[in-house]
Formats: sequence, C-alpha cells, structure tokens
Amino acid sequence: MSGAFHVPSKGTLTLEEARERGRVAFVAGIVCAPIQDPGFSTEACRADESTSALMGEWHRGWTLANLAAPVEGVTLEYHHTDVSSDEPA
Repeated sequence: MSGAFHVPSKGTLTLEEARERGRVAFVAGIVCAPIQDPGFSTEACRADESTSALMGEWHRGWTLANLAAPVEGVTLEYHHTDVSSDEPA
C-alpha cells in the first residue's frame, strides 16, 4: 500500500431500492432500524442519494409492510354508530 488515502466509489442504491430493502427486512423479521439490516447502512453511506433520504425510504418500506401484514385475531370490520340519532345504539 502506498499510503495514499483511498476514497470508496459511490454506490448506486436508489430510493426505490432502499424502500424495497425495508420491506424485505420486515418480512425477514428485522426490527425497524436500518442499522440492523446487514450491509444496508454501508450501502446507504456510499450511495449517490442522501443517506438520510435512503434511511427514510427504508423506514417507509418497513412501515408499509408492517401496516399491510395481517394481525392474528384482528379484523378490518368497522362498526359505525349513528351519533345523530337520539335512539340508543
């Protein structure tokens, strides 16, 4: 090694890829923290995009996957009560 400082080349991680990585992380059971996603933080720091924006998109992907996932014992049935009536519900 010549002693010269080596600057790693920029990566190609896109916002869309970061969002997908977050979704995949949720499915894999990784907690909602990009630092826990192996290799993601390194890729995000080397990417042309803003690291903050990439982490935000990772969170978005994870959160959307979480919201879309079924929860055992919970249904999406909605019970509406007409509060404009004087009659008891």
